Amino acid sequence: TLSQPVEGPPPSVAISLLSSERSVPSFSWKTVAFFSLNSALFGPVVFLAQQPIKDVLGPFFSCSLNSLKLGLLYTVPMLVYLLPLHRLPGLQSLAEVTEASKTICLYAVGNKLVPLRATLAALVIALSASVFEELAFRGTMMALLHKVGLCCLPRRAATASALILQALAFGLLHSYTETKVYLVVATIAGLGFGTAFALTGNLFVPMVMHFVVDFVTFLVCHAR
Repeated sequence: TLSQPVEGPPPSVAISLLSSERSVPSFSWKTVAFFSLNSALFGPVVFLAQQPIKDVLGPFFSCSLNSLKLGLLYTVPMLVYLLPLHRLPGLQSLAEVTEASKTICLYAVGNKLVPLRATLAALVIALSASVFEELAFRGTMMALLHKVGLCCLPRRAATASALILQALAFGLLHSYTETKVYLVVATIAGLGFGTAFALTGNLFVPMVMHFVVDFVTFLVCHAR
């Protein structure tokens, strides 16, 4: 964070957590665009991997109402997991994750309570992240790792290894704090999204999960 309000994204998001003495950033649609385009950069990964679209979206891809309901159902335990668990005994270290999330939220939707504007900004950012990151990590990376694993491993072992490796990559690219706490939390989230994809074969399900988690997180942090 900077001593004066800024319109652009921080040089290293959430590595330095907010303190009460420092001012928070003002809202800027340029920052919203930065966050959205940051996720969109994963888009070319799908094409560079030369994956057939049916493999990227999953063998049972569907945007049906039942798929939407399933995605919402799978999101429930993830939202419970992402609630302020640092208040529970032995989990105080997770407070760093909460503070980092608040910092990211402040840069994304601003420091003033403007519900409509915050909702639109959160909608744009969450939609971009849920589509492009799921295409990259679950649709492309996990699918390719599974294919490679099948060459030398039993099917279950190949699925498990692909699930774990893509989750670790997801966690590493979402490691926003100086310690490894955020990396661990993001890796667990990647395991959740990947498990949903492995169970359903439908990328729309983890897309729904990812969107809801990001969207709700932004709005809850903004309201606070």
